[in-house]
Amino acid sequence: FEGEPGKTKIQIAQQSLLTLLKQLRPDDALGIVLFNHAATVLQPMEKISSIDKTKLEANILKLRANGGTSISQAIQVASDLYDQAIGKGNTKDDSHMISRRIFFLTDMEVSTDDGKTFLDRIQKNAQNQTIWSTVVGVGLDLGAEVIQSVSKTIG
Repeated sequence: FEGEPGKTKIQIAQQSLLTLLKQLRPDDALGIVLFNHAATVLQPMEKISSIDKTKLEANILKLRANGGTSISQAIQVASDLYDQAIGKGNTKDDSHMISRRIFFLTDMEVSTDDGKTFLDRIQKNAQNQTIWSTVVGVGLDLGAEVIQSVSKTIG
């Protein structure tokens, strides 16, 4: 990994998350899903004003890389967070100007089948639920075919 001398992929991902946290407003909502060979929720979807940011930052800094990259499980769990938040009324927006977005910080070292399932879900989310996706490449080994297809998806 040659992204930043002396830093690992996970350190770059941590730095990116911490930077993102600083840019969110109190009424913004955030959920964080971790993924390797499985997907788990680090932070359920909540408004920033309700989150203990000090604890969340500490949890982000504790992250360690291990396992593979099951990105299709990650998008399923992340999409479910939106469904749960909508069910609880946590994402109501009276002005209808709400933006729903899933950011993926990944090296995209995925299998062909996993990449296809991931792409299918991104397209479904964009068309049916107005959930947009952004892939932030961490490393130089991104799967070009999947990334090019994701880039052509609306949102």
